Amino acid sequence: MGVNYAFICSACARYPPCNFVCLLLAVVAMTILAAFITSHYRTEIVLYATIATAAVVFVCVILAFTSFDFTAWILYVIVISVALSVIIMIVVLMMLITGQTMKPVVLVLLILATLVQCVMLTIELQSVLGGRSVELSEYDYALGAFMIYTSIISIFLKIVQILGILDDG
Repeated sequence: MGVNYAFICSACARYPPCNFVCLLLAVVAMTILAAFITSHYRTEIVLYATIATAAVVFVCVILAFTSFDFTAWILYVIVISVALSVIIMIVVLMMLITGQTMKPVVLVLLILATLVQCVMLTIELQSVLGGRSVELSEYDYALGAFMIYTSIISIFLKIVQILGILDDG
């Protein structure tokens, strides 16, 4: 969370060597998180999730190079993300109160969150490429790398969780 703040809310991410330190901390933190989460799943699930993530990222890159401006829709994606987050919090509270795991609901929410994250990855790729409604300056290269890396890892972790739920039956 501190690394996210350093990148998004401070000028630290724009100037070397602080931007490289923040990027290194983000990579280490996300790697530890991914290692911890994937250690709970079978190797085949992690392999399938890696292949699926590579395919999804490839599609997002193809979409980012199209003439359609995804960055113009960023406000709608943010509103959808906030609404989805509120729904997820309500479902988590319901599961804590009732003590029941609602796997079909969790599966649907994970799929929706993955789709939103894929759209966000496409928006981030277009903002890094430039020439759209929203674009990063040349001083924001570390921020662009941070956004794309964390989005790809987030998509991977969501796909791992989806495959894990489907594997449990």
